[in-house]
Amino acid sequence: MLSGDIDRVALVSGSLAPQHPSKGRHMGRPGIAVIGILIALAGALFTLQGAGVITGSAMSNTTFWTVAGPVIAVVGVAVAVFGARRRQG
Repeated sequence: MLSGDIDRVALVSGSLAPQHPSKGRHMGRPGIAVIGILIALAGALFTLQGAGVITGSAMSNTTFWTVAGPVIAVVGVAVAVFGARRRQG
């Protein structure tokens, strides 16, 4: 194999293909949406624990978590919506 052949093989395989400047530095939008969903679920869990629906934790029957849980859930939904929206333009 000649060195030109090696370069062509490398280019086809993608090892020498130009990379987008932000590739590998930022999480993709689907990943952000998944994180948002997890945050929203955690907020719902905190709310249920604070309200005493789910017991057996230091968070059970605590007013702070009854109030903070929905706030966390709303933030999670906002993050999920941001991650799920397609870029327009």
